[in-house]
Amino acid sequence: MASPNHGSFHERLSHLLQTHPVNADQSLARSALMWLSVARRPLRAHELWIALQIEGSRGSEHMERLLSEKAYVDEQEAASSLRHLLGGLIKMTKDASDPNKINVALCDAELRTYLGHIDDATAEGDSVRSLAFSTPQAHIFLASVCMAICSVSTLHLAHAHDDTRVSSLVLYSWSYWNAHFSLSGYTLANENAANVANSMVFGVSKDVLVLLLSLNDFITGPLTFRSDTNRLECAASIQRAQRAIEQPMVLLSAIVRQEGYAATLQGARQIFEASKYSHAGPRSALPQKRDSRVEHHHQGPLPEGKDSGVLLNGSTAGSKVGTLRIDNILAETEFLFGETERQTVHAFAEVARGLRSVCVAFATHALYAHLCRQYDGGWSPMDVLVNAAEWMEALASYPYWQEIPEAISHNPLAISDTSDENYEAARLVLEHIKSAGPSSLPTSDKSLPRLSHESGSSKPPVGISAARWYAATAVSRATNWASPATPGSTFTINDVRSLSHRTSSFASFTSQMLTPDDPLRFLQPFIPNALRGFYRKRMTPLLGRITHSSIADTLDQLGSGALTGRFNDNWPLLKSALLSDGYRAAAAYVGIAILLNHVRRTLFPWMGTYMFHDPMEDLRLVLSRPDVFLDQVLSFSLGWAIFSYAQKYACDILGGLAMGLLLLDNDRAPQATLHSAATGDTATLAASPKPVPEPLMRAARVGYILWALSAADYIFARTANTISFLLALRRLLLPRSPSEHLALTTTLKSHLPALPLVALQLHTYTTTALWPLSRAALLGAASGSPGLLLLPASAAAACWAVLRFRARLYMAIQLAGMFVALALAVAGSALLAAEFAADPLGLAGSAAAAERLGRSVRGGLPRGAAERIQVLAGGRGRGTGPAEAPLPGRVGEACGQ
Repeated sequence: MASPNHGSFHERLSHLLQTHPVNADQSLARSALMWLSVARRPLRAHELWIALQIEGSRGSEHMERLLSEKAYVDEQEAASSLRHLLGGLIKMTKDASDPNKINVALCDAELRTYLGHIDDATAEGDSVRSLAFSTPQAHIFLASVCMAICSVSTLHLAHAHDDTRVSSLVLYSWSYWNAHFSLSGYTLANENAANVANSMVFGVSKDVLVLLLSLNDFITGPLTFRSDTNRLECAASIQRAQRAIEQPMVLLSAIVRQEGYAATLQGARQIFEASKYSHAGPRSALPQKRDSRVEHHHQGPLPEGKDSGVLLNGSTAGSKVGTLRIDNILAETEFLFGETERQTVHAFAEVARGLRSVCVAFATHALYAHLCRQYDGGWSPMDVLVNAAEWMEALASYPYWQEIPEAISHNPLAISDTSDENYEAARLVLEHIKSAGPSSLPTSDKSLPRLSHESGSSKPPVGISAARWYAATAVSRATNWASPATPGSTFTINDVRSLSHRTSSFASFTSQMLTPDDPLRFLQPFIPNALRGFYRKRMTPLLGRITHSSIADTLDQLGSGALTGRFNDNWPLLKSALLSDGYRAAAAYVGIAILLNHVRRTLFPWMGTYMFHDPMEDLRLVLSRPDVFLDQVLSFSLGWAIFSYAQKYACDILGGLAMGLLLLDNDRAPQATLHSAATGDTATLAASPKPVPEPLMRAARVGYILWALSAADYIFARTANTISFLLALRRLLLPRSPSEHLALTTTLKSHLPALPLVALQLHTYTTTALWPLSRAALLGAASGSPGLLLLPASAAAACWAVLRFRARLYMAIQLAGMFVALALAVAGSALLAAEFAADPLGLAGSAAAAERLGRSVRGGLPRGAAERIQVLAGGRGRGTGPAEAPLPGRVGEACGQ
């Protein structure tokens, strides 16, 4: 039945067409009527005008300028332009909260109904019919514009509360893109909708990844705190943030390298919907179906929500922060999907969880103020992370959009349970995202609420066991007592000057001594910082003058383990993997490795060591009968030499494999699994490496320590053998009787085939290890720093004592293997204790892992993506899409005013 107002509507629409005879203007007016008819909230004048300009051209730079430049968000000019365009079809009112804001709406609510039924109310051929549209058409039109805005505005969300820096249309788009898409009745099976969705997935994922890389750089860089701040709690907060960033960063780096997510999500939806008409799925577990016309999802700054109570299944965390709306239904129905669909849905779901975890990890007193001071002009990552998490959850829930009950209003950050580990951090996040304006950003540490463990509570922080936290607290108190901080001073965490990979581990000792370019690097952890400066300035140039034969280096690598010896820069990662199960487990690994090493030394003394594997017997013999020593060591067969080198080579390969597994950091972040979860094609999924089983990782830890102990034996054996040869030659070349000179000549003639290999070994090890070490140690001692001389002098003194008092120490020598094992146990305990005292929470390893991951992810960024971070500082990042279209005129110029 026609309404009395329909005639008036027809007259106004006809007048609009007569006023704007150009088709482009008529299309613009139709688009504006679509926006006003189905918008989910009242629109501001500048929002509507910008939306119309974006529809004309969707180049990324064009859209960003419209959304962020003040000339295009002027409310008065936009209102004037809209009046000129739509005339009496609209009404404008000042916003109740701010008189400077102008809301625009249809002149009559009934006009919305009329516009959807113009064909029924007008005659055939009536020009007014060109303005007609259906409600689904209007919704898909708005959805496409909102999705385009989302694809370029992710980082602009950092300024979402500041109208002078970014249009409020950005928040509208992020809040309602999926509502419009759902209400339109369209799906991702539509080619155009799929293309827009794929572009949105790429744009949002890319910008969120850039933000995470920026946060990762911040959290792995130097952070300075006042001396009255609890250093241990700061370290715990930093470590938690480093680990929280890792999972979403790995997943997003895989997502931006893939294509076709829309098709995969649509496939998952079709599979699920098909199951509703069969008996394949557990229908009793599904929520009640709701009307598809009702908005299923609210996105953007979240209101306080009600706890769902049905979202516990599938949660990956003990906190509500780790829950999603779809947890229950996904756990009940994911078996229906194929591998690709299941992995894709889980990838987006896990990114959503991960981004919320990053939010609460940074919402600490120790970090948040530092973070907000990184850029001038006040910004916060919270708005970006919260909205991006909601956006990711919307994608993950796409297969279930028609099944999510309207009654579920779930906000993972609205936590009412005070025992939740993230209660106070989530409260801080909510307080920020509900604030308006940059003035809400903290300008000092005092402006932030303190969390419970920062207020004097002894409760361990999230992710740290109680035993480790209390032990770390005891170490921290002892350190503070020994070196009390002066008032007004500061301390720096992740200071690049102190992150020199200090370690007293066997790894540093065994590998670095065998590195020809700098044979003293293995001793640097023992050298005080002041002496290190002297070493770098004075000693390194001297060592650099030593020349090495390339042939000698090549052969030396074969038998010395240099194949796996150049991993010193990755040592923090390796150390973190060794200690990832805790210090008690690490002590067990060390104990098992020492027992296995004792068995090796007893039953297979040659395994993993030098071809002359009895160094003490060599030294004893050379001091008493040098001729017998030479005859004995030169009597080796060619087969034994080949076997000795081959077994050492094989042991080094196994040691390298163990190190490779540990450097994967498999226990804390199975990156292969995360990558496969974000991969869209079945072939890549099948080819992706699988996570290493835990028993194999434990074996790798024990195996690496065992290799390190055998390498230490190798170094000692080869050093002692080289010294023994040099002593034997000195005594026989400077004989006390003619018989000794004759013995030397006879021995050398009888073993001529062995001489080239022995001479090459002597030359190589003398020039690349013994001589540089001795020279640097003596020069260091002469300069008043005898620390470098301590290790070889101690070893020489111990050997001299054993040889000098051999008769008296006969029983002890017979039990030497047991004493060696006990000494290694004591040394291992001391090393673990020293490591715990230096870094009780393992922050160095965590920082090294985060830094390495950041470099890896940054290397795979799309072209121009890294420059997007400039948006956070109020600039515009370089676009990564096609060539940009020119901007239209300012809002007052577009309609000829």
